[in-house]
This record gives sequence, structure tokens and C-alpha cells, in this order.
Amino acid sequence: APMLRVAAVVALPRLSFEGGRGLPYTLPGEAAGRRLAARAPPPASVGLDLLPEALAEANLKQHAEASARWCEEQGAVDLAEVLEAVSDLGDELGLEPRQTQTLSDKIHELVKAERERKDRKEQETRRNVASLVAGFANGSVSQSEVAQTWAALSSP
Repeated sequence: APMLRVAAVVALPRLSFEGGRGLPYTLPGEAAGRRLAARAPPPASVGLDLLPEALAEANLKQHAEASARWCEEQGAVDLAEVLEAVSDLGDELGLEPRQTQTLSDKIHELVKAERERKDRKEQETRRNVASLVAGFANGSVSQSEVAQTWAALSSP
């Protein structure tokens, strides 16, 4: 017996990717990914207190005071901002291009290392809090222990 094949035609609304008429379309999980990205914390700030260290590592420690003044005049509050304008800082200090590049490299290394250190510390804190909560939930940690730990974590 011959087999009869039937093709069904379904009318779908026109999808538009250019803001025209039609339904907006996102891939599965795309909106959730955007929401998570929007909630992601900004990279950890690396304070200007490490600028003298960067200058020393670049053999430019004699420029520490002038660099601090420049940062204050420019309104820079962290090393990432200094890194963005390091050529201007180099010009202000009268550095040679290779010295400015060395300073830029040292600042970049310090920013990266400090952010990694802060990230490790935050991850450790999260693990400790999770362990504390689990201990409290199963009864092996008392409410006073939770309060003490919370106070220690809350202090700067």
C-alpha cells in the first residue's frame, strides 16, 4: 500500500531583527545571560596606595610625589584610571617613552595581581560563609558562632 505524505503549512508571525514589525526574538538563555552580565560586579578597585610600588618597580620612585600630585589634579582614584592615562602621566613627569611603557607594564601587573588577590579572598569568604550556613542548618554551628563570624566579616 502506498504511503500518503501530508505536508502541513503553519503560518508564523514574521520575525524581525531590525526593529520592524514582528515579534522580538532571543535565543534560549540569551536574556538570562544578559541579566547575569548586568548584575556582575565591576572589577575590584585597586587603590592609589600601590602607585609608589609600581614606580619603585619601574625604577622611578623619585617621581612618587609628582605622581601623587598628578593623580590628585586629575581626580584619579584607582590604578586602573592611572593606567588609562599613563602616557599623560609620563609626559607630566618628563619620562622617556620606554620609561612610560615600563611604568604602564608595572601598573598593569600590580592591578592584575591585586584583583586576583581580592578575588581569591572573596571566594574564600564565600566558601567560609557557605560552610557556616551548612553547619548552622545541620545544628553543628550555634547562632552565637554565626553572629561572631558575621561581625568579623562585616568589619572593614
